[in-house]
Amino acid sequence: MCNLRPALVSQLSVLKWNPSPYALSAISACMLIMIAVARIVATYPMFCQTHDEPAHISRGYLWLKGYAYIHPLHPPLAPIAFATGPVLSGVDAAPTGDKWIDGNSILYSADYARTLTLARMGNLVFFIWAAVAVWMWCRNYFDPHCAFVAVLIFTMLPPVLAHAGLATTDMAITASLCTSVWLFLKWLDQCTLARSLALGISVGLTLLSKLSAVIYLPGCFIAVLISRGPSDGTRRSFNQRCWYCLAVYLCACNVVWAGYRYSVGSIYLPDAPAGEEIGEAGLVVNSGPVVRWLLEVPVPAPEFFRGLVVLIDKNDRGHAPYFLGSVSQQGSLVFFPAVLIIKTPIAFVCAFCLGSFVSFGRGVGRHARVPFACSIAVLDMAMTSRINLGVRHILPLYPMLSICAALGVSWLWRRRPICSRASPTDSPATIETAVRRLPGCAGLTCSRMVVIALAFWGATESTFAHPDYLAFFNRLAGRHPEEIVVDSDLDWGQDLGRLAAELSRRNIDHIHIAYFGTADKTRHGLPDFSVLPTHQRVSGYVAISMTLLKTSEGYDWLNEHRPIAIIGKSILLFDIRQ
Repeated sequence: MCNLRPALVSQLSVLKWNPSPYALSAISACMLIMIAVARIVATYPMFCQTHDEPAHISRGYLWLKGYAYIHPLHPPLAPIAFATGPVLSGVDAAPTGDKWIDGNSILYSADYARTLTLARMGNLVFFIWAAVAVWMWCRNYFDPHCAFVAVLIFTMLPPVLAHAGLATTDMAITASLCTSVWLFLKWLDQCTLARSLALGISVGLTLLSKLSAVIYLPGCFIAVLISRGPSDGTRRSFNQRCWYCLAVYLCACNVVWAGYRYSVGSIYLPDAPAGEEIGEAGLVVNSGPVVRWLLEVPVPAPEFFRGLVVLIDKNDRGHAPYFLGSVSQQGSLVFFPAVLIIKTPIAFVCAFCLGSFVSFGRGVGRHARVPFACSIAVLDMAMTSRINLGVRHILPLYPMLSICAALGVSWLWRRRPICSRASPTDSPATIETAVRRLPGCAGLTCSRMVVIALAFWGATESTFAHPDYLAFFNRLAGRHPEEIVVDSDLDWGQDLGRLAAELSRRNIDHIHIAYFGTADKTRHGLPDFSVLPTHQRVSGYVAISMTLLKTSEGYDWLNEHRPIAIIGKSILLFDIRQ
């Protein structure tokens, strides 16, 4: 037996697993993604549909069922993912051409909660895709520790968790835009046919995710070229680079065209469905005969170009958002920066500011400046828009912001110890020994203690935000964030089910309700109700969405009363007795 022991030990030593730092980083990142997915899925039963979800589900349903894609304002990539689950589960609804009616028909045709859950699960694909893209970007250009920190930050952000848990299109462009910028960096480093095809596919998917990619993609690519500097990779002749650029372009065009099932037709449609009237768009009405003729010439993927025309017209008209106590059709230049600051955890903002400083410091590679430059480019592009609808429109910022913040945290973690009493003449070994001998927390460097404090602060903010990630605001917004913004940043119709539960608990048998949302109020367990009229005082119990209270005329008289409860984060309940 004694002779067998050394042999057995040697055999077992072969089985020992000694993973590389990259393997450990990848495993840790996968665990973080799984935890975030569990947090997202846990919110499904708590919220009913938000305002835009039925429209996106109906778009994907029409595409999968082979109907014409008649709602061009949103490309089909994300809607297809949302409708796949309901279609596979056997949901069947007859389309009417109205995206809101069709969406509710799909949701209420079977088990409502199950159908909505299946639709929202389609968005998990884009969330996982975005997290993996963040990890791959940091792995390629920084180190595995930075990659782990970036994924940790990204998967803890309440705005990311909020919109990853809804059947809306913002997470799709977040994932695809981050991937396209990362692949563009690799393409610049070494221009090959394989990388050209990969970049073309990614660009095509980005254009199929949301029409705002038309301005976000060029802005990010220009930011990459400016911040990265001249290429030092494989040298290619001008003709070779032109051919590779053509390959990227053709591949992207083919992906976009395939997304619209290789359709061909004219852009101009005078009989387009209500709500997205291509025939009434200002670009068409105010155009001359030459432009009108060009709009009637058959082109590939005409739905994509129709969407651009509708989007341009919608931006010209504005959207009249509520911001800082007033409603303005023109929008505001400071809307998106302000919303970004108050909707993002303060600890993350601090880490990003540190990362921005580090990325321009000495001894840092030129690729470190790219995430910061791209985030500024996206924010600049968004600020030119007059459609100020919430932080979701700048959600593609968060992967780049997370990478930049991770750079700052990683740099701070590696700072030289300053807590020890070693003299400047001591050797590194002596300093390390002195630090190790310090008791308790004194063995940590001051910089690492700051990192731990930031991590604890950020984790606390993210944890206490559950499950109301959509309505999350940091301390800078104060106690009444509804005085700053509403709509999809606070009240998107998500708390109707909570309202029904609260009314049942209080044994309220009748209520006047003004609800901002698209859910069918007769199917969510509400008691007998009547729609709250405008410009008319009523008595009894009143429930009103904060968005309607702040943006609609005729409900100002409710400000004279104090609500008896706030349902979730978005509905005010009043007891008014005359």
